Amino acid sequence: MDNQEVDYEVVGGFFEDRNGKRRPVK
Repeated sequence: MDNQEVDYEVVGGFFEDRNGKRRPVK
């Protein structure tokens, strides 16, 4: 996995970006 400029925080098993979009952790 390559590190992207956008930092993701792990919240409740989901990645939350600065925009507030939540993506499931795979």
